[in-house]
Amino acid sequence: MKTIYYIGIDKNKIASIDLVVYSKGMLITRIFVPPEYQDQGYDEQVLKLVLDDADAEGVILYLTANAHSALTTKQLRVWYRRHGFIRTHGMFIRRPFYKG
Repeated sequence: MKTIYYIGIDKNKIASIDLVVYSKGMLITRIFVPPEYQDQGYDEQVLKLVLDDADAEGVILYLTANAHSALTTKQLRVWYRRHGFIRTHGMFIRRPFYKG
């Protein structure tokens, strides 16, 4: 897996996700969408790139839910759960979904 995933929004803006090697997988350290482009689905698009690679490569993803935008921590946790993350021991973990 890569350590950064991004999509272009316009010629000067990107949405991105940063990752580092962690335990038996990768830790998502940051999801960034420029404030003026939030709530337009760019977070979903860039996260899909990460999830697709994690599934294809059998990589476990980890993250902590820290709200730094318009979302509350509770809303953020719901968003992560919707994308297959399960909260355990203060972190969210997503095991790969194997397609077969």
